[in-house]
Amino acid sequence: MGCAVSVYRVRGNKKQMKIPVVTVFAPSFRVPANSSFQKHLKGVVPKDLTDRLTSFRNQIALLAQETDVSAIPELIRSLEEYLSLLVGLTDQGFQDAIEFKWKSLDDGRQDISVADSWFELLSVVHMMAMLTLMEANSKLVPDQYVCSETVESTDDIRSAVDLLVKAAGYLQFCLHEILVQIPPYIKMKLPVDLQENVLEATYIQALGQGTEMQLASAVDCKNATLSVKRRLACEQLSYFSQAHYCLSTCDNLNRYGKKHLKFIKWKYLEAKV
Repeated sequence: MGCAVSVYRVRGNKKQMKIPVVTVFAPSFRVPANSSFQKHLKGVVPKDLTDRLTSFRNQIALLAQETDVSAIPELIRSLEEYLSLLVGLTDQGFQDAIEFKWKSLDDGRQDISVADSWFELLSVVHMMAMLTLMEANSKLVPDQYVCSETVESTDDIRSAVDLLVKAAGYLQFCLHEILVQIPPYIKMKLPVDLQENVLEATYIQALGQGTEMQLASAVDCKNATLSVKRRLACEQLSYFSQAHYCLSTCDNLNRYGKKHLKFIKWKYLEAKV
């Protein structure tokens, strides 16, 4: 059902190279650049609040560049604390008081800087969603490969489904609560992975992969009825069809976006079969 782990080796070299296994595709990853808010907010908001905003943001930047999958929960907690402060700043009317800088960990994509706190909110929640997708992937990919096929435990699959639903929630919040607040002239500056069609495709993809895993569990369950399996199979196909349509309507996908489109097309064709 698309949940099995496959390990591909490149032969011909003295050392065999393992290509990372991707079961849950996280479309992008962008991190905040080190910054200081004191200059922009001096005399406008309390100094301790400014210091906390700067501290949390720089801590997130450091953690994101030096951490591994096992520390994702800690990074998400830091993002949540920073997010609560950022929401308060936005509610007080300081939407354009600070220029927020983000940099890509992919050399093929450009860094971005926007003076709008709604953009910062969108970037933070999007980062939380991508980290959650990465964590879901880690539940389905073992740390050490002992053979070419591995059967995931029921607990790992259940955890992965929960994480996919959580990621979908973050992306839904981006679409319906944050993106609608961003002025049109700011939306024009957004990178491709933060635009509406890509966010919606990723949101639907997360729901589709969660349904796919539920279907795999139902197939293995003796008590699951045929009607339940049929319903899950139809939902899975519908999700991947919608996700593929959303992403295929984007005519400015970058290199990473094209990989994302191929992944969703593969999941759609697999579900159709």
